[in-house]
Formats: sequence, C-alpha cells, structure tokens
Amino acid sequence: MCRSRFDAVWLLPAVIALLAGCELDPQRYRYGENITGLQFEYFDETEGVHPSQVVLLNPNNPFVEAPIGAETKFDLLTGGGNAAGFYAWATLLATGANGENQFYAATKLRDVYYANEVPPEDSEKVRLLAIAAFQSVLDNFPDSVTFDASGTIPFPLATPAFQAIVDLNGRPEGDWALVQDVNGNPVAVKRAGVDIPRTVVEEEDDS
Repeated sequence: MCRSRFDAVWLLPAVIALLAGCELDPQRYRYGENITGLQFEYFDETEGVHPSQVVLLNPNNPFVEAPIGAETKFDLLTGGGNAAGFYAWATLLATGANGENQFYAATKLRDVYYANEVPPEDSEKVRLLAIAAFQSVLDNFPDSVTFDASGTIPFPLATPAFQAIVDLNGRPEGDWALVQDVNGNPVAVKRAGVDIPRTVVEEEDDS
C-alpha cells in the first residue's frame, strides 16, 4: 500500500523546503532538527479524528504551513518516524478529509502507542485516541480505499480499521461485523438489513 522508502535521515528544514517550494522562515524552523527525532506529545482527545481541526493548532506539528505532496506523505509514513507521520497525515485529514487520510493518521497513532513513545500517563489516552481514529474510518468513510504502489489497485480500509480496533482491545461501534468472504478472508460489513453469520469477534467473546 505504501510507495517508496527513504532512509529516514531527513533534516526538518530540507523537508519543509522540499514540501513548500519556498524560502524557510528561520524564526519558525530550527536548522538541523532531525524530523525522525520528532516526539509525539498528547495534545487533545480529538486530534487526528475527523472532523477535528485541532492538529492545526498544535505547536508541535511542523506541517501546519507546509504543503505535503502526494508521494512525500507516503515517504513520511514509512521513513519519517511515527510522530512525524502522524502529524503529516492528521494535517492532511484536517485540510482534506477522506478515508485514506483518516486511516493513516490512525495507523501512526497506533504505532506511537505500540512503540511506547509517550509517557506512561499518556499511554491509555493514545490507545483510546487511536481507537477513535480507526472508528472514524468506519463512521465517516466506510467505503474508503487506499491503493497499491502502482496507484491502480484499490484496497478497502473498513476491514483493517475494524481489525485494528480489536487489536487495540477496543470494540467496533455502529453495528459492524467481521465475516468471511467466499475465499475465507475476513471482511468488515454493516449488519443493518443484512443476514450476517456470527462474527470473529463474537466467537472470541463466547470462548
């Protein structure tokens, strides 16, 4: 699903110059700051969850005034560190809401949590925030997709969002169910008006 990979040794001024295509403001950006060393700081219980715009007010977000290119966002996803990846995708979500932006913002929140990149007192907050961000995919962008490296093969995002919530010890809301398709693969679907067999989650709960 991701495009290219950089070796994750970017300097923040060079990244901003590349993204914005304009001169840097020396008062705003600190020369020599390694973007992969950017730390996630818990800021708000809605950050990175549509329709919140609060990420645009976060002083720790280096991408507020820096346009992010179509390829650069995937380079940041895979090679920019979890915090930088989150701020980039959450900024994209706040300025152009769609399911792909929401899914990858949620993914980087999850990665921040799994990597223990926040103080212990914020760990549970980040877990719940990641769950809320994945739930937003189901609530607001249920038919959204992302694409393979060629940009031609779509992959629905509802199923990985559902599974990510379960992996984070959450429970998907909104009458969603996880069933098997004709090939035996798990697929997240809405129950409403559909005769759906027992789900993977329900089977685990009954055990």
